[in-house]
Amino acid sequence: MNINFKKTLSLSSFSKFLSFIFLVYILFCTTNCKKPVPEEDTSDQLNILLISLDACRADHLSSYGYHRKTSPFLDSIAAKGIRFANAFVNTHGTTTSHVTLLTSLYQESHKVDYDIKFVPRSALMIQEILKAHGYTTLAVTDGGRLAHQFGFDRGFIEYDDRGGGVLKGSKKLIKLINKHRKKDKNPIFAFFHTYEIHSPYFPPKKYQSIFGEYKSGFKPSSGNLVEFSKKVYELKQEDLEYIKAMYDAGIRYTDDILQNLFNELQESGFLENYLLIITADHGEEFGEHGGLLHLNKLYDELLHVPLIITGSNIPKGVVDKRLVGSVDIVPTILNQLNIKRLKHMGGISLLSQESLSKEKKEAIFSQYGNLRYSIRTLTWKLIENRKPLSLEFYNLEKDPQEHNNVSAQYPDLVSQFQNRIKNWKKRVPDLSESISASKERPKEKLSKKQIEQLKSLGYVSDSKKRKKEIVTEETFNQLVKLKLPETSNNIKFSIANLEVEDTFIKIRGWAFIKGQNAINSQIFIALVSPQKTYLFDTYVQIRADVSRHFKVENLDDSGFISIIEKRILNRGKYQVGIYIKKDESEAYQLLNRYITIE
Repeated sequence: MNINFKKTLSLSSFSKFLSFIFLVYILFCTTNCKKPVPEEDTSDQLNILLISLDACRADHLSSYGYHRKTSPFLDSIAAKGIRFANAFVNTHGTTTSHVTLLTSLYQESHKVDYDIKFVPRSALMIQEILKAHGYTTLAVTDGGRLAHQFGFDRGFIEYDDRGGGVLKGSKKLIKLINKHRKKDKNPIFAFFHTYEIHSPYFPPKKYQSIFGEYKSGFKPSSGNLVEFSKKVYELKQEDLEYIKAMYDAGIRYTDDILQNLFNELQESGFLENYLLIITADHGEEFGEHGGLLHLNKLYDELLHVPLIITGSNIPKGVVDKRLVGSVDIVPTILNQLNIKRLKHMGGISLLSQESLSKEKKEAIFSQYGNLRYSIRTLTWKLIENRKPLSLEFYNLEKDPQEHNNVSAQYPDLVSQFQNRIKNWKKRVPDLSESISASKERPKEKLSKKQIEQLKSLGYVSDSKKRKKEIVTEETFNQLVKLKLPETSNNIKFSIANLEVEDTFIKIRGWAFIKGQNAINSQIFIALVSPQKTYLFDTYVQIRADVSRHFKVENLDDSGFISIIEKRILNRGKYQVGIYIKKDESEAYQLLNRYITIE
């Protein structure tokens, strides 16, 4: 009995000892045997949502001072966090700007839209970094220039590029987030992109009169907007105001849907510990510099975008007036997770104590490929146009709309800013070697549906429309040297009037080819000086004003008009020339008309 009791006691003690050892092992594994992550990753399950509102310009949000109440929800988000008053993209265009947004690389480094159209392997994106640190990476985009064929899907566990607009896309995002929160319990990085604000400007019907009733008959489809993108002067003021109202209505609709998205994320628990960043890839122009949409310019209506950051432990109600860029977004995310930024990244964290203690960022550099570069401080801005070479210099304190080019008044300062662009280009990491080694993108071609989407967004021209043959400046100079006859093959044309205003030159005229109208022809205006020849493509249209001026009937489709911005011209005296071509017929004529640019 005693022996059996002792044996039982011994077995019981041994069993307890084993249980104790097993418990210690479990505790050890709980604290030390997790999936390995770098030592600096102390995110504490911080969920991250990055939202890109394509083509949303900052000064059309009410929190940025706009006169219309376009963004009540985004305004409330800004009040809960930090609104960056002076945020600018470092390049614009959906593909290039999003590569910069997701990599913290300038276009000068990643070279997208130089000789490649997709994200190069050498450009490490934020989702790839976070995935390596244990994050579940999810994305819903509206495709187009963000289709997976361009490489943006790399690093995402799930990448849905058929969002279908802000409403459908937000529902898909919620579904994805909830699915993975139940499935793997990892912190989530989610990227959400929508073209809802982008052209065409067709908000839901109930939003179309939210900012007033308009009698305009203009249909703001991407096709129509592209057609008038370089000749906004032909639109009636009522049409232009209607276009802006429809764009603003799209912002308001998007704002309402984002509020619903935020409410659902709140209910799901996603926002218990989170970081939310809202921004855009570029703005939109409404005639400020003679155009529509987002053409290859570097004015602030295209570069100035909203940037709002809120979340757990983010200061509330802060308006940060420093100059910041889209290159700063990735370093900001990494800093919040205690992950070291990569050395080649172009930006800094906007939330670290070090950066918060700095009064201002010295300057913002932006570019449009290798065609245009700009540098801006809070006071000055230089735009360096490369083809043809011209300089624009603006005093932003006196001329925030960038209408008065003062480069001639400040030659020394212009030279300093040019040198700063040159030095910046030298400092930017050159990834060209690794890019050329990874030019292949082993993905399928765009589908017909995707191509149609690109057409609807204005990125691909309709093949049914006439494709213009490009006449280069070099070719035109050859034509000048040949001194083509003033009329050839019964081509006749003339200038109706030439108006030189403070900021632009307007030239109107008409042309007949073999007695027929000028439709489907090419007409170019030339400004010729001993040093330089400038060539400007004009538009052939139905011009009732030209017909009245000449008192000639049947000028339909024969009138042409050209608007030339004076800021791009060097000072000097120019002789006006005309070149016209249709099929095999062509003619060039230098007129006894001169323009002097002072």
